[in-house]
Amino acid sequence: MSLKKINQVKSDRGFKIWDLLVYGLILAAAAALLIAVFVRRDNNPLKGIIITVGEETALTYDFETGIAEYTDVEQGGMIEVEQQTESLFVFSVRRGKHYNRVRIDKSARTVKVIAADCSRNDCVYTSAIKDNSGMIYCSPNDMKIMPYDYHESPDIII
Repeated sequence: MSLKKINQVKSDRGFKIWDLLVYGLILAAAAALLIAVFVRRDNNPLKGIIITVGEETALTYDFETGIAEYTDVEQGGMIEVEQQTESLFVFSVRRGKHYNRVRIDKSARTVKVIAADCSRNDCVYTSAIKDNSGMIYCSPNDMKIMPYDYHESPDIII
């Protein structure tokens, strides 16, 4: 490097106006995305849930009435009730040799997968559904738990 170039670099300021403008635009875009995600969130309390195995509805539970309706689904899918009290409803969603244990806390109006035999166990570590904004999906067992009023957003990809 020449001495002239070294002196030019030394005297130059760190950021140019265009650098600051680009950084500002990136921060504004990130803030807009965060606001869009959290404003669209539906924090209404759960009215009920729907559990699907494959494309078929295996169980619906209504928190208002406390009624659970479940049916056996094709390909060996079935619901096995393990515990039912005034405040808890624990059951297994079975499909062939595979299962997911689900706990519905009636008093807290939450739903959580508490055990699964799949290799990933992502659904077990997913937080409980407390409002209409979340869902639980077990991809190896093809089981999905959604609130009644859950609307998947095809325009947001995470």
